[in-house]
Amino acid sequence: MSRIKLKELPSYEFKTRLQVRITDINIANHLGHVELIGMMHEARHRFFTQLGVTELCLGAENVGIVIIDLVTNYLLEVFAGDIIDIDLLIDDMTERSFRVYYRLKRGNEIIALAETGIAPFVYGKKQAVTVPATFIEGLALYRGRNKAL
Repeated sequence: MSRIKLKELPSYEFKTRLQVRITDINIANHLGHVELIGMMHEARHRFFTQLGVTELCLGAENVGIVIIDLVTNYLLEVFAGDIIDIDLLIDDMTERSFRVYYRLKRGNEIIALAETGIAPFVYGKKQAVTVPATFIEGLALYRGRNKAL
């Protein structure tokens, strides 16, 4: 069986930290895959907050996001109480989409690499649209204030 193998990027532009809760643990006594995706969602939410946008408003009225694809490579087990650093990078911007890259670490160990494809979306019209200029400008302002990790 062939696998999609993600590579660690040379740098990321946002970092946040989460602790694995007991409710994140599955029957095998480690972090469940659904919960790991939830941690990525929380990290993306925190990053978007720093950009001055939300997943329901990318800075243009009624323009939210829809996840168009997701790839995750699980590399190590994670347990209750572990502290996870989640690094993110927004890249591969096109007129109608962009990608968010994730690196999840426990200390110096990479526990997972992931990426999501995201398209701007107007839910009221059920229609994908172009990336709002306000989102691109907010990302540029953030990058001007912060250096890559």
